[in-house]
Amino acid sequence: MASDTFMSHASYSVDSSSDASDMQRILVEAVNYANIKVYDRSFADFSCMGMGCTLVAALINSKRCLIANVGDSRAYLISKNQIQQISNDHSLVQELLAKGQIKPEQVRNHPQKNIITRAIGVEASVKCDIFDLKLPAGSRILLCSDGLSNVV
Repeated sequence: MASDTFMSHASYSVDSSSDASDMQRILVEAVNYANIKVYDRSFADFSCMGMGCTLVAALINSKRCLIANVGDSRAYLISKNQIQQISNDHSLVQELLAKGQIKPEQVRNHPQKNIITRAIGVEASVKCDIFDLKLPAGSRILLCSDGLSNVV
């Protein structure tokens, strides 16, 4: 539901003349629409109460890439010599790490590593992070859930 709503809005809104400012607005609007759709469904259908999801998405125009992120799904920039994580996890463990309360080597096996602090559909509104990149020639963007990033 979140991905369908996001894609519907983004594909309807973006065109070849969209600049970085337009692309950022489109990403934020699409995230907000997805959030509202999932949030409303959780109240309309008792069996869906409390549902939510993470989201990572990219809009690419020429050599520019804008990435939206909510939760712990990630975006990576893959270039000739390196793989670089672009997005930041919205998770309890990431907050503990940022505050210096745990060490990087404790993240992978921390007992609360699956507690996310931001998600689509959990609250009436959500804030997404936006990352604006210039893509080097030959580079790639990888968008993935924690199902991949936790293993690889």
